[in-house]
Amino acid sequence: MALVNIETNQSYSVFRALEHYSGTDSDGAWEEGGNSDTVLLPPVPPGTYKLLIDPDAGLFSKPPSLSASTQPVTIAIRYDVPIWSNYLIAMALLLIVPAISVIRRITFEKSRWEKGGVAE
Repeated sequence: MALVNIETNQSYSVFRALEHYSGTDSDGAWEEGGNSDTVLLPPVPPGTYKLLIDPDAGLFSKPPSLSASTQPVTIAIRYDVPIWSNYLIAMALLLIVPAISVIRRITFEKSRWEKGGVAE
């Protein structure tokens, strides 16, 4: 899959295989892979783009009857999507120092009270 700027031919490529297999064997029905996926691209400059999708990417051989194996495809494109994991990681990193400070204070107070709390 590639996002190509029409004016500059700048390309943003991503390889993602979307595969779904199912069948039956002596153990019963089985299924692997999935029917949906999400791809995040880096920020791209404003412009007009073409979305190029290669439905045969990753195939070792073409199916005998392409019409028999085709499935409907839905593509949703969103832009300016916030990536919440970045915010969560930043918050976790910001909370590490206060958490360490609180833990040190609690252990200090605990050891002080265990010693009697009075200087001799």
